[in-house]
This record gives sequence, structure tokens and C-alpha cells, in this order.
Amino acid sequence: MPTLSLNALRKEVKAGKLAPVYYFHGAEETLKEEALTALIDLAVDPASRDFNFDTRHATTLDAEALHALVNTLPMMAEKRAVVIRDVDGWTVKSPTRRVLLEYLAKPAPETLLVLHQGPPKEGEKDEVDKDLAALAQVVNFGELDAEEALAWVTRRAKQLEIPLSVEGAQHLVAATGSSLALLRLELEKLHALGAKTPIGVETVGEMVGIRFGETLFDWRDAVLRRDVAKATAMLPRILSQTGNSGVGLVALLGSSMITLGVVREHYNRKLRGPNLNRATWDTLKANKGGRVGNWGQFVDLMVEVAGEWPAGRIRRGLAALLEADQALKETRISTEEGVLTDLILQIAARMPAEGAA
Repeated sequence: MPTLSLNALRKEVKAGKLAPVYYFHGAEETLKEEALTALIDLAVDPASRDFNFDTRHATTLDAEALHALVNTLPMMAEKRAVVIRDVDGWTVKSPTRRVLLEYLAKPAPETLLVLHQGPPKEGEKDEVDKDLAALAQVVNFGELDAEEALAWVTRRAKQLEIPLSVEGAQHLVAATGSSLALLRLELEKLHALGAKTPIGVETVGEMVGIRFGETLFDWRDAVLRRDVAKATAMLPRILSQTGNSGVGLVALLGSSMITLGVVREHYNRKLRGPNLNRATWDTLKANKGGRVGNWGQFVDLMVEVAGEWPAGRIRRGLAALLEADQALKETRISTEEGVLTDLILQIAARMPAEGAA
């Protein structure tokens, strides 16, 4: 079946629509659990949930137990719900999986079945089970970009009645990243404050340990603005932050410069102001943005600096980034800070007489 987007799933739940079988996959477990809760709330009345809701792990079920689980009729209710977690734990030839596929060919109308696939291991690609995808409504819970994470934070803060300002929410995502598990923990800290007045960037910075203006995205912005003094001064604080590394900073700068290369092409075609802004937005949407931070702020940055980065400078910058990445991974001659300082000087320093390419 076609994959359903998360927004489309929310609309269907809001409209009271339920498919007989859902297949959840992707890296973002927090979103899976939120969607699962919404589906169960819609399908099964809380008063009868003890009788009409079951959750099992795939590897604990044999073929006979699975058959009984999905074919049991609801008790004193119209529907029952069954969740089978970690369905990727079955082998292709598992007898239990074979029973599941037989059931999916003709699912019981009285049962809502949700098949939950665990997140991919680090460094591995999210694999979709084609057999399950062909017979169930697929929902992909992939990692969110910064804009999607910001929307989630805003919605969650409202649910928890946290008076989080727009700027505070933006800084929280910039400082913490797009992992909803981490963002949820930080929101729980903010909720514990019991604040009645708006929570701004200073309070958020104190809670997450990263002050406003000192995120890895702020560092990237300083490099692309060719502010060498600021970029080099920020390095020790950026590298000391949990989760940051020299390789990660190089990767961020690399993805940003690749986008900048496309924006520079728009600039070369004489696009300026609103026209360049729109073209940059279209570029991000076409490429799903990547890990560039807040899209609106990134677009503003691209429009601001495009004139400073002719194609030749971008090519040299990307070559320098490749060399820095190799140095960080292969040598211990220099520190991360030393390698990155040299990188900044190579690609951002202003020479007495700069060519146009």
C-alpha cells in the first residue's frame, strides 16, 4: 500500500477513520508511540481496554498464539486492538510470520492491528518489509528536520501548558537537535519549573547548557559569513558540548555549502531579494533540507551570503572540507580544534585581493 505521511495519519485519526492494519517503521520512536496512543484511543473505549487491548513482542509469539491473538473477537465492544512490536525480529521463513501474512490477506474487521518495527541500528538504513507493506497501511516515522521538530516542540509545550516563547522553542531545537527523545526530556525539565511567564532563550540555554548564539548552527553561520574571529573563538565551546564532534561540524558545514552552491547558481542568474528567497526555499524542499537547522533562518543566511561565495570559492571550500574530514578520522597529529581552525582560515579568511572565482 502507499505510505501514509504522519500528517495524513493525524487527519484520518481526527476524522475517525481506521485502517484494519497499520505497519509502523522508521527511526522516530516517540512519534510511533504518540500515533499508537491516538489509534488505540480511537479504536477501544478505555472502560473495556482490559479486555480488548493486547500488546505482544513478535519473538515471544508462536504461530498458534498469533492466530488466536488476531482472531479473538472483542468482548462487549465493537472493536479490539492488538499491537505486535518488533516485527522485524521474525525471519522471512518464520512459521509465525507466515500466519501473520495469511491474516493480513483477509484481516478481521473487528480488530485493529498495529505492526511495530523497531528503529534501524546506528549506521544502518531503515529497511521496509515489502510483504507487510503490500498488505498493511504503511506509516513512515523518519527522523524529523528542524522545522518539523520545532512544530512538535510547539505542540507538545502547549499540551503541557509550558509558556515557551517562539524564540525559546527555536533555541531548544537548535541546541538539542531534532531527536524527540531528547527534546521530550528537556520539555519535562521546563515543565518542572512551573513557570507562569514566557520562557525565553536565556532560561532554555541554562536548562540545556548551551547559551543562545552558541549552537553548532551559529558556528556554521559565522563561517559562511566569513567571520573568522567569531568562528574560531566559538570552537572550544562548540566542541565541548555533548554530542558535537569535529567530524559532525565538518558534515554540517559540507551539507550547508552544497546547498549554497545551488543558491549561488540562482544568484548568478540574477535572482535577488524575494526571488532568490523563493528559489532557496524550493531548493530545500526539493532536497528535504538535510541537517541545516531552522529552514527560515537558513534561507535568510543563504540569501545574505550568496554574493560572497562564487563557484570557485565553494569548490575550494568543499575540497578543504574533504581534507579536514580525512584528517579528523585518520590522524592524531593535531587536535580537532586545530584541524577546524585551519579549515576556517582556508575557506573563510579574507585575502588582501580576492578574485571573483
